[in-house]
Amino acid sequence: MADLDQLRAEAEVARREGRLKDAAELYERAASEEPDALRAGHARRHAAEIWIKNGQVSEGRVAIARVMQTYRERGVGGLELANALRVQGLAAEAAGELAEACAAWSEAGRLYEEVGVAEGAAEAKRRVAKMTAA
Repeated sequence: MADLDQLRAEAEVARREGRLKDAAELYERAASEEPDALRAGHARRHAAEIWIKNGQVSEGRVAIARVMQTYRERGVGGLELANALRVQGLAAEAAGELAEACAAWSEAGRLYEEVGVAEGAAEAKRRVAKMTAA
């Protein structure tokens, strides 16, 4: 486990330093080596978000789809699911799939409200409003 914790720590350092490609690869490596599916999903969610921000939308969409499948199968909810839906929304938006993006952002917004994360709920509302106004 220490090796996986080290990989995640290195990924976070790379992310903070702006080395997005390195960060995404480290998070994905940690996810691939993690035996616990939920911890793997958490690391893979970070990789997906970085790939999307780095313009690697197809990689991000594949990664977040794996996370969402795991989370849905395992009944993950609350903040962890909201954060994954946020990344799914970002991925769908980046791919031009606005209906999918609106659905993900709407569900994320509801969950953020339920768990009391006002910033997340506000971001979700802004994004849905922007997409539906277009």
